[in-house]
Amino acid sequence: MKTSLKGRQQQSLRSKFLPVIVSLAILGVFGIFMFVYTVTPTTALASNSATYPKLSFHDPVLVSGTDGQVNAVYKFSEVTTGVDVDIQILELYNGASLSNMDHFTAGYYDAWQPFVVSPAGKQSWIEWKISFKRAGTNQDTVLTQLCATAVDVDGDGVSLRELVSADNVKSYSRTVSANLSITFNADSCYAVSTVANVANIDTVKWDAM
Repeated sequence: MKTSLKGRQQQSLRSKFLPVIVSLAILGVFGIFMFVYTVTPTTALASNSATYPKLSFHDPVLVSGTDGQVNAVYKFSEVTTGVDVDIQILELYNGASLSNMDHFTAGYYDAWQPFVVSPAGKQSWIEWKISFKRAGTNQDTVLTQLCATAVDVDGDGVSLRELVSADNVKSYSRTVSANLSITFNADSCYAVSTVANVANIDTVKWDAM
């Protein structure tokens, strides 16, 4: 996955088994970027001795369906050694649309950064299914551990809020300064921002991660 996720009303982190279902959406007038960042062992929390794979998302290719429509599947090749990632659009809610599957000119280059547009005044989001495949095949594979971070989960300073959610999450963490409302249970995890805006898309902006 990518560096930061921006979406729905909020953003949230998840990690566990695959495939992973992720909902990204926005509430407001304009489109926004969404990114997920997978940390390396050196950037993982000090209290967690697990080793997580570092993933790098580049140059998605539409492999089935219609671009930007429900059931479209995009492939990111070699996100890590021997592993491809397929990302499928499961649903477009309340008029949400996909402007760009991976906007790489801003934010964090190795992250997955979809650009989602929402109609004015609606709570809209895209639901995705993320599947890990053996490189060059359509055969599912499993990452026993995965850590992802949603970055730049914020508002527009007026009325827009963002949210990200995911299923099958084992645990989550955040800093005390994170300005997010997070709900976590055995099946799902999601985070919602306030309307406050956090300038720039940056992995050091902990209040929006």
